[in-house]
Amino acid sequence: LFEMLRGATRLVRSSFGARSPLTTVMRKESSSASAGNFRSFGTFVKAPQANTNVGKVLKTLAGLTCSSAASLFVADSLKDTRSKELFASTPSPADEGLDIDMECTSNLENWSGTKQSHHSVIYYPKNESELDALLQFHQRHSLPYVIVGTGLSPNGCGLCGTETKPCSLISVVQLDKVIHVDEEKMQVTVGAGIEIAKLVEALRPYNLTLQNYASISSQQVGGLMQVGGHGTGAKIPPFDENVVAFKIHTPSGSQWLYHPSFNSSSSSSSPSSTSQDEINRFFLSRVAVGKAGVVSTVTIQLKPAHKLLEQTFVLSKQDLFGRHADLLKNHQHLRYMWIPFTDSVVVCL
Repeated sequence: LFEMLRGATRLVRSSFGARSPLTTVMRKESSSASAGNFRSFGTFVKAPQANTNVGKVLKTLAGLTCSSAASLFVADSLKDTRSKELFASTPSPADEGLDIDMECTSNLENWSGTKQSHHSVIYYPKNESELDALLQFHQRHSLPYVIVGTGLSPNGCGLCGTETKPCSLISVVQLDKVIHVDEEKMQVTVGAGIEIAKLVEALRPYNLTLQNYASISSQQVGGLMQVGGHGTGAKIPPFDENVVAFKIHTPSGSQWLYHPSFNSSSSSSSPSSTSQDEINRFFLSRVAVGKAGVVSTVTIQLKPAHKLLEQTFVLSKQDLFGRHADLLKNHQHLRYMWIPFTDSVVVCL
């Protein structure tokens, strides 16, 4: 039964996984893994990796506007004149000399297909300076925007845009570097756009790892923190509880926020003093689904790398109810997967 479930999972991944990105005449694809799990017109949109220059290609082909770019980017799918008019009437950072990577789409879905964003312009700042300039641009023109990760959240918190009004999506996928590893304190500082899988591999030489994992590893660190992402285990806190500091950006500027226990004398961002107001803002902004600002950099508390032995078996619902308390108490990780319309539950511990 478990093998049947695994087989079905592989089939879904092969059909809808991020391995089949949308291909367009203007995209310069990277050979690395996809940074996004969004779907545009039934196919996934692959966000740019660091060192790509989607924006320049767009501007070259589109004459510095999204109106022409949109007709190219969505090829056969964006044919209605209204979509082109909406993009053409929206102010663009390029009009003010800001060279920021971007792309346009008239319809974007999250991975599960539960939420959509219409007429969106997606921006990919390459550094914090571009991010600050982009936020200030949106404030000057009173333009709405949201922060978008890899599109895995089923709640649509990273999507915006309606049939009548475009909206900007800001992605920090290009801020994906490992900035500093403090082996003594077992902490790592990274760009918020780095994916969990990439971060874990970068930590292997230091014999360090994350305390908490979700069931997949394609989330960005910033997004996983902002939505309070979690793994399994009654005694293991959600991911955000391991974040001890982060840098957040708003149109009025940027600021490092620290956990009250944070102490890193070796860090250039180490606080000289932290007020109660800043401490309050740290806790309020750490899980804010992107509404308190754009997180660019995150410092995470780690733990020594270790090996786990996974056991997988199938129980009936009645047997599971009788053993649940003991399973939860005696195992570090525990996950149930009920197979609909059956009496079988796959147990992973």
